[in-house]
Amino acid sequence: MMQGLFGLLRLLLWPSLLLWGGAYVWLHYGDPQAFASGFLWIAPALLISAFVIGIRFNRSRAAFAALLVALCALLHLRGAPVNLLYCSLALGFAAFLFMRERGFLTLAGATRWMFVALVGLVGVLYQDLPALVAFANKKFLPVAWKLPCSHTAFVMLCIAGLLLVIRLFTERQIMESALFGSFLSVVSALSCKVKDPAFLVYLSASAVILCISVLEISYKLAYRDELTGLPARRALYETFAKLGGHYSLAMTDIDHFKKFNDKYGHDAGDEVLRMVAQKLARVTGGGKAFRYGGEEFTIVFPGMAVEETVDHLEALREAIEQTPFVPKPKPEAPGKNGKPKKRAPGAPKPVSVTISLGAAQSERGLSPDEILKKADDNLYKSKKNGRNQLTY
Repeated sequence: MMQGLFGLLRLLLWPSLLLWGGAYVWLHYGDPQAFASGFLWIAPALLISAFVIGIRFNRSRAAFAALLVALCALLHLRGAPVNLLYCSLALGFAAFLFMRERGFLTLAGATRWMFVALVGLVGVLYQDLPALVAFANKKFLPVAWKLPCSHTAFVMLCIAGLLLVIRLFTERQIMESALFGSFLSVVSALSCKVKDPAFLVYLSASAVILCISVLEISYKLAYRDELTGLPARRALYETFAKLGGHYSLAMTDIDHFKKFNDKYGHDAGDEVLRMVAQKLARVTGGGKAFRYGGEEFTIVFPGMAVEETVDHLEALREAIEQTPFVPKPKPEAPGKNGKPKKRAPGAPKPVSVTISLGAAQSERGLSPDEILKKADDNLYKSKKNGRNQLTY
């Protein structure tokens, strides 16, 4: 539970609150005037970068968020009503939360282009649309707010902010965190006057948050296994390049995994992989676990002899063996009448999941790949000798 809480806190802090808060601190204790006078091009350059990076890495939500932020900033420079811009931001960011990554030249992408274009059209022609401006400025709450906007716009901002926070806590994804931080930053920017240095600082923070989020997602896809959350094989080989001359490697495999899949179904097999991965991620002794492929995992112990890893690997093996796993029933094939067969009464019984391990330590003249092959040979010996054991 604490690990999940720390993970959520990290997601909330980086990049969202940390960059937004950094912009706030710099505005009060740094020299934003120099930034505003000498680097006027930074904010638009960062927003363009966020848009291009979003397109390049197929992250349409980040790209459209950057486009909307840039458009609202441009309309702010042209003197468009802040109420209108706040309402547009609230609607746009709330909508981006529930949109999937469907690309740019698709029907879903077309609707987002249309929304951004509509915001631009209304912003440019707002002087000829008094009814819309009057609606945006309508005050229906008898309370004065500090933000330079109407109560309608303020309420819409609060609703959008609440949706962003709820989505962040339920989905716990990098893009949700980035949308939240970018939203905070651009709202802060639009609350400033155009000539105020804070306008450019907050605008730049919004763009940087979107850029970093896209890069982090791309890194995660390349170096993290999506199913288990462990570092993937590419990350393992990069770790090999950083190892010194003294280390140990362990290969581990889930026992009878194919039979388990055949009996309980692939969904249950995926749950087993996730459960084992969670245990492997907590291996003691300074070890780091990677998903090698299929039901195989690799554990790296930098700076340790193989004998020093035995207690940690045995504790890991026992922890997995002692963790009860209740598989969900496999979906029944339909009967002759096309209806699902009736299940036998009774709740599913817990089953024991075990792993086999093989370990080896570094040797002079042998590469990490060759040491890994030795660990894999020892793993095969463990399986041949009855499974659920460690050979080194």
